[in-house]
Amino acid sequence: MEKESGTEYFLNQLSTIKADLSTIDAKTLQKRLVLFPNQAISIYDYTDYSLKYAAGFEIFGMDNNDITMVDIFNTAIPEHREVCGELSGKLIKLAKENVINPELHLLNITYTGQHKNGDEMHILLQGKIFEVANNDKMKSACTIMTYLPHLKPPKIVSWSVQGFSSNNIDDLLDKNIVNNYHIRVREQEILVLISDGYTMIEIGNDLNISSRTVEKHLENLRSRFDCQNTIQLVSFAKDMGIL
Repeated sequence: MEKESGTEYFLNQLSTIKADLSTIDAKTLQKRLVLFPNQAISIYDYTDYSLKYAAGFEIFGMDNNDITMVDIFNTAIPEHREVCGELSGKLIKLAKENVINPELHLLNITYTGQHKNGDEMHILLQGKIFEVANNDKMKSACTIMTYLPHLKPPKIVSWSVQGFSSNNIDDLLDKNIVNNYHIRVREQEILVLISDGYTMIEIGNDLNISSRTVEKHLENLRSRFDCQNTIQLVSFAKDMGIL
């Protein structure tokens, strides 16, 4: 039997239930959760599969009263949707099956979203556990999506995960999905420094890792993006909006 992808798992968790923003709970959340300009927020319950709250989705040209979690997921462009789904699905599965400390877990994804009018948008998504159930496993999650209009829409999905220290996230991800379309935050840090002319020893000292680890990251990036050398890799990164 073929293994279920993160995206398939994620979509199977989503319902077409719209948030009832007239409830006392929703109004309490509205007072509690203050958004900055160009931000949208959703709170979704993974135990009863309901959208508890949605606000700010005007940034995508959407009506907060008339959207579902599927609609929210589909704000990512198709080319980035599967990567975002793979990451989200595998992490949600972990959080639903394991006892966790909600304060120690955070997912950051930078990708290209799309306005209802077709305009592409640079989006930073931050996902965090909102509530835990009586068994200390995840009950609901909060997702904040920030539109960064001063930045070009990225061609590569960037991501980082905080927490889940007892599990190797990379081992859970389908490499056929994420390898060619993502870059880790540490890899991006190295690319920024190497493009600024730092040596591998200097980069290692700056990031508190060995120069061999720096070289290994660069080797992985050259292989992933089919670049023959570091100069070509830096040029590729600039073209793709990574730098």
